[in-house]
Parts: sequence; C-alpha cells; structure tokens
Amino acid sequence: MKVWETRLCRVMFFLGIVFLFFSLTPLLFFQVFHVGSLVLLGAGIFLMLLPQLYPHLANLSTRWPCRSLWGIVALGFGVLLIFLAFVLYAAYGNQPPASGEATVVVFGAQVKGNAPSLSLKRRLDKAAAYLKENPQANCVVSGGQGADESQPEAEVMYEYLLKEGIDSSRIAVEDQSHNSEENVRYSNLIIQQKGWSKQVVLVTDSYHQLRVSIYAGQMGWAYKNLSSFTPVLLWMPSVIREFFGLFKAWMFPIA
Repeated sequence: MKVWETRLCRVMFFLGIVFLFFSLTPLLFFQVFHVGSLVLLGAGIFLMLLPQLYPHLANLSTRWPCRSLWGIVALGFGVLLIFLAFVLYAAYGNQPPASGEATVVVFGAQVKGNAPSLSLKRRLDKAAAYLKENPQANCVVSGGQGADESQPEAEVMYEYLLKEGIDSSRIAVEDQSHNSEENVRYSNLIIQQKGWSKQVVLVTDSYHQLRVSIYAGQMGWAYKNLSSFTPVLLWMPSVIREFFGLFKAWMFPIA
C-alpha cells in the first residue's frame, strides 16, 4: 500500500474503535442495544479489520484504478451525513415551546415494571415542568404495551405525572400505540374527542424530534418541540436508528 493509503487505514481503524465504543457502552451502562447499536457494531468491526482486508480487496479488481479515491469520497460523505444529522436533530430539539393553551404529547419509551425507564423519566420530568408552568395546557401520554412490558407505557406515565402534582383532568391516556406514527395518529383522535388545542408541544428526546415532527406536520398540528436530555453515550446509536424511522416517515406518510 502507498503511504497515504496506510494512513487512511489507520484512520479507519480509529473510527472502528469509536464505533465499537458507542455501540457497546450503552449496553453496559444503560442496558440499551437496538438496530442503531448493531449497525455501529458491524461498522466498527469492519473498519478495525480494514487494514488487514485492504490489500486483498485492492487485488480483487484491476479495473478500478480510482478505488482508493472513491473510498475517501464515500467516507467523507458518510461523515458529512452524520454531522448534518446531528445538527438537524439538535435544531429540532431546541425550539422554544408554546406557552398558554396547548396540548402536550409525551411519547412513550420503555417501562420496567411499574416504573419508567431513565429515558422516559426524563421526558416526563420535562413535561411535568412545562405543565406546571402552563396551567392552561393539557397532556396526552402516549405509549402501548411492549412484549417485554407488564403494562402499557401510558399507564405508567399517567401515574408518574399524578405523583408530580398534575391534575388527572389534564391528562389523557393513549395506550394502544406501538410506534411513533401511531403515537401521533391515536393522540390526534383523543385531542379531537376532547376538543383540546391543536397547538401541540412534542415531548421526546432530541434525536427523535425530527421524525415525530414529520408526523405532526402530516397530521396538521401546529407544533413545537420540547426535548429531554439524552446522554452522550446514547446519541450516536440512537441517531443511526432514526435513519430507518425517517425513511418510513417520508415514504409512508400518515393517511
């Protein structure tokens, strides 16, 4: 290999270590492992093996003299996409929420027994603070029961907000949804039934805001985003997973 190709492989090896770190540490510290983690794990292993694989891959074809250049272009394009995704998610995650009369929609996340996971607790704390500051606002807690859950997420969310001092008359339970699209669609039915404001505040993690904003726009809501804190270790795998969700949101809009 040429000197610059050797250096490129070293960069790839370092990126592989970074990808492995962000794929495995969420599992160790937060018991989180999903499709985003799996993609990072596979990419990390491949990049770490690339210095050994590169000479063999280069010998597979003599008809592509610019293969190394195209590899750099592909790597740069991938890094650019990830950077733009982080910027976009951050922008959607930091819009000033509406005040006064509004409907807060809290998107569910995993529950453990009768307690919210740390991710869901952060969302609920954000929603509770907003509802206390805006007594005219109402709230829909949205989330069904997963295969590994003993009760619907929305029921746990409802009980949590009651303990935080939010009056039960301001909270509606949507416990049938199993994905973000259903969260929005079923919450919209409740908003219509109760005659609540379609000025909606979307409460979820910042990496999730772009996808739920797409669905909210398709539903015709006037929405703002209110994001809970996401630990740095969870950001990269979560953003990678969101690419799959965004594809679905764009390709299969709410009817």
